Amino acid sequence: MSSPQQPANITEPASAQSPPTTVNEAKPNNISTINSQVASTIMTSPSQYAEPSGQEDSEQGELACTSSVETVSVRMLTADDRLAVSIGTINIIDTMDETTTETTLKYATAEELAESGNNEVVVSVTSSTTTTDSPSLSRTPSPRKSSKKPASRRSSGRISEIRRMKAEKLAEMRRQAEMESIVDNREGKERKPTGLVYDERMLKHLCPWDPHHIETPERLSRIWSRCIQLGLVDKCTRLPAKEATDDEVKLYHSDNFISVLENSRTAGTEANRATCEHYDSVYLCPDTATAARLATGAGVDLVNAVLAGKIHNGLGLVRPPGHHAMEDELNGFCGYNNIVIAAKAALEKGLKKIVIIDWDLHHGQGVQRAFYEDSRVLYMSVHRYEEGRYWPHLRESNFDCIGDGQGTGFNVNVPLNVVGCGTAEYLAIFQRIFLPIATEYNPDLILVSAGYDAALGCPEGCMKVTPAAYSHFVHCLDGLAGGRLVVLLEGGYCLDSLSEAAALTLRTMTGAGTGSLPATGPINASVQKSILGVTTALRPYWKCMQLRPILTSLPSAPDGSVDVVALRHLYPSLKYDPPADWPPEKFPTSDYYLVFDKETEQKLALEIAKVNLNTRLRDTEWRVCVAYDDLMCRHRDDGPHPEAPERIVRIYERIKDGGYFEHENVLELPRGRKLTLEEALLVHSQSHWDAMVRTVNMTEQERDELAESYNSIYLNEFSFDCGLLSAGAVLNTVDRVLADCRSGLAIVRPPGHHAEEEEAHGFCVFNNVAIAAQYAISVHGLSRVLILDWDVHHGNGIQHMFYNTDQVLYMSIHRYEYASFFPCSEDADLDKVGEGAGKGFNVNIPWNARKCGDLEYYLAFMNIILPIAYEYNPELVLVAAGFDAARGDPLGGFRVTPGMYGLMTHHLAGLAEGRVVVALEGGYNFTSISESMYMCARALRGDPLPQVILDNPIRKD
Repeated sequence: MSSPQQPANITEPASAQSPPTTVNEAKPNNISTINSQVASTIMTSPSQYAEPSGQEDSEQGELACTSSVETVSVRMLTADDRLAVSIGTINIIDTMDETTTETTLKYATAEELAESGNNEVVVSVTSSTTTTDSPSLSRTPSPRKSSKKPASRRSSGRISEIRRMKAEKLAEMRRQAEMESIVDNREGKERKPTGLVYDERMLKHLCPWDPHHIETPERLSRIWSRCIQLGLVDKCTRLPAKEATDDEVKLYHSDNFISVLENSRTAGTEANRATCEHYDSVYLCPDTATAARLATGAGVDLVNAVLAGKIHNGLGLVRPPGHHAMEDELNGFCGYNNIVIAAKAALEKGLKKIVIIDWDLHHGQGVQRAFYEDSRVLYMSVHRYEEGRYWPHLRESNFDCIGDGQGTGFNVNVPLNVVGCGTAEYLAIFQRIFLPIATEYNPDLILVSAGYDAALGCPEGCMKVTPAAYSHFVHCLDGLAGGRLVVLLEGGYCLDSLSEAAALTLRTMTGAGTGSLPATGPINASVQKSILGVTTALRPYWKCMQLRPILTSLPSAPDGSVDVVALRHLYPSLKYDPPADWPPEKFPTSDYYLVFDKETEQKLALEIAKVNLNTRLRDTEWRVCVAYDDLMCRHRDDGPHPEAPERIVRIYERIKDGGYFEHENVLELPRGRKLTLEEALLVHSQSHWDAMVRTVNMTEQERDELAESYNSIYLNEFSFDCGLLSAGAVLNTVDRVLADCRSGLAIVRPPGHHAEEEEAHGFCVFNNVAIAAQYAISVHGLSRVLILDWDVHHGNGIQHMFYNTDQVLYMSIHRYEYASFFPCSEDADLDKVGEGAGKGFNVNIPWNARKCGDLEYYLAFMNIILPIAYEYNPELVLVAAGFDAARGDPLGGFRVTPGMYGLMTHHLAGLAEGRVVVALEGGYNFTSISESMYMCARALRGDPLPQVILDNPIRKD
């Protein structure tokens, strides 16, 4: 595999949004130039970035295109420093306010410039501007000239688009039919047990000449003991450990590799030690070959059981580890490459898409090399790098090594160039890189190389990831591939943090929820740079990496030139600085690993114990409680109305028909709980209460007149009582979720999020979710409540009620269209962030375009909602769950699928120790709301979810 010293030339695939582009090689005079075609693609401002033809409505105006060329002078750094080559676009992210900028730059060193007699780099930029009759829509004009009238071109483009969509749908149907013959169909099925492999024979693998070696049998035995203490083993399906066959290990390894391990069975200690001098960081003993085959066999068997549907997911407590082992070379404490062979076995069965997540501290070069040219496996690794100074000292571990050939874009490296990275940094990497790319890839199987040497206290890592954080990593991954997930142990050498982290990983895999985390903080600046580098390298290949806006200018120095010194603090580095004496002629066989002195070790042991003691592992009698009362159906208009009783009836029937209430961990709550005056006054005024009370005894004409005085309200003699039942059911759900139920579902109407302090509004009588939030604070003593409102309409009432407090973080994702969409208020715009103590605790994500769907919602969720939620660290999550953004809704006009609602719910369930209440708001297509709420219910129970397909192009409007 190549290890380029400079990023390779990259041509954007034809399916991307922009034309094929290639970065030029440096010219003979060492003046580097960016190809103007690249510049015209990536230096365009957001408003100028063109949509592919046929992606928008056919009512488009005529297009005009203009171009211009400008030259930018760039001052360089010293000869030892390099700026990143643009192989996409570099993102400059401000973590405080989420603002970003991007730019593009070709590099040369000062030494090269000195040799050529030049003192600047010339960057040629061609910017392209596209205009249209509609300011919010733009297209790339066809490169071919046509004599047809504009209307004919538009019609032809639309037909082509329909044909493309049909072809894609047929291809997806064929793929699904093929996959169903390979893997189990999990749609609509309940969660099965977790598979577990452990065998004491793997404890016999040890270093005979170094009894203090950190890759010790106690690593495995301590994990096993902790799993037993937490009662996890009895909750799992044990799979017997079997030795991998020759055919299985030969899926990756050479005969020579196998013979080295097999010969160690009979070789003496000195002979084995002499063999190990030829390999980097390896030891052998007579039991190594057996342990290695057991470890590999465990991975293959777990994958087969997951694909067959015998288990939901699986954990292999195995050793020796494997991700460093290469085809013909032992390396890094590893026997056979367990994860590679498991993946290749799955490919042999016919799988087309596999994701491998490697969170071990060290780069898994063996895995990378195995699939570097293979698009069927997406390999993603976060690892300590330090510009090559940290083991394994490979140039190929940097962010710009993204695969080759068919595998280009399918290798993702996130190099960490500083120590001390913790949970905040790792969550940022998952949320901004791993999860978006993996979701867009849409895999059939997830494999994890689970090393725990980035955990707090590990001498190899010097990082600070808490053990509970790993439970959140694996929880996020469980939402992919229908939950088909296999985790295999790799490294981790602090026994206290290793055993806790691995046990909490297994606990979450069994469906028991995540451990508590402290609030995340600012992200280390060096890690930001690494994230930028990855985004730069992968931008041409993944839509989710194209989210950040693009600048057409660079920061300026006082003399008007580009301020390279300022850029140095933001740009990722391609510097490669391995140890001067690396690699040695012979590798050491002892004392080559990192250890702490006794004083540091004891201090860290106390810190780990404190962290573990403060980690809450919540266990409840019920997984989900459900609130419903058919008496709420009495609230109805005297004519056809979208907010109809059938909304909740259809949802309840869908959940019941799906067998949801038959599960022993699902509780249907008693009916009849009503909102009291004292509870209503938590957010509403006495006058509003009195007005609603009077509706009971009004004549029909009086009620109609009162309703006309409100915005979008109807009333009958039962409206007040139904409002009490609706809000009361949500409060009943909150009570149980804060007691003996992990999460809850409230199927209620009338909805609530539009209701204001003084009046009913927008189909809403009482503000159910707002009352519940203040109730949790005032009655249950909570101090941080998160409300996520994904109804297509902005929840004006909730925002107004909590605009000045930090006890409630309100986040709304809604259709806005520059305040022309209901409730037609500029209060719904993105600049309304709260006031006073609440400043920064009101987050609006307003859509100014129509037909937004899964891709837009997913990117907003991963880039804004989830990171802020983890930083806020709520004690309770309330979802104002309107489903009028769902595909087919008559009011919303959006295209969100039920699976997307389920996926968002799944990720929210990792917060607040699972205390999540999903309360119905809007949604007026009976089929889509019932299916969407059902997916939320499945997500809360931990059942497999359908895969979300992010197949639309990213929209710039």
